[in-house]
Amino acid sequence: MSLDQPIGRLTRMDAIQQQHMALGQQQRIAQERQQTEAALERIAQDRYGLCVRCVNEIPYERLKVRPTTTLCLDCQGTLEKIKR
Repeated sequence: MSLDQPIGRLTRMDAIQQQHMALGQQQRIAQERQQTEAALERIAQDRYGLCVRCVNEIPYERLKVRPTTTLCLDCQGTLEKIKR
């Protein structure tokens, strides 16, 4: 901290940073909730565990790690290649 920098400015900067972090956390929580609700809907429709792209079964081990996943590893890999 520079001695010539006012304390009030640092406090405002810290508050802004904390606000941005809190907003990011709220967005992540909302996204997780949406993904969970979508997974519950797929369970109700007896489509849970099926890839939404190719309709093949998503391996149990993948679902165990990411229960809200909607893609099998092959389709996830293809999607990631397209995004690059």
